Amino acid sequence: MKSTEKLQATAYEASQSILKAKETADHYIQWMEEKDKKAFKDQIKASKAIKDSLEVLLEPLVGEDFSDKQGIIRTPVPDIGDRIGNAYNYTAASFDKPGDTQERLKKQAEEALRPAI
Repeated sequence: MKSTEKLQATAYEASQSILKAKETADHYIQWMEEKDKKAFKDQIKASKAIKDSLEVLLEPLVGEDFSDKQGIIRTPVPDIGDRIGNAYNYTAASFDKPGDTQERLKKQAEEALRPAI
């Protein structure tokens, strides 16, 4: 169970780093637009491209944004948070040592997290 919690902490730290970088990009975009939008045109465009690339990095960690849809939405491809949650739930529900299913789920979560960090 400790290894699954460690995976959760790693995924959390990675997502927080990406979110902080995204907030920084937003701050500078806003600052440049307030100062002189025409003079900073190229920098604003580059900052928006950086922000978009950060979104691409964040998506595997937290899943695709479905905020425009209503209700419970099932995604065909589980994100890293789903995989870690499944491994944690299986491990926490068992009184015995982790079995094959728990080990397999933990390994899948580790393999999904590795490219994201």
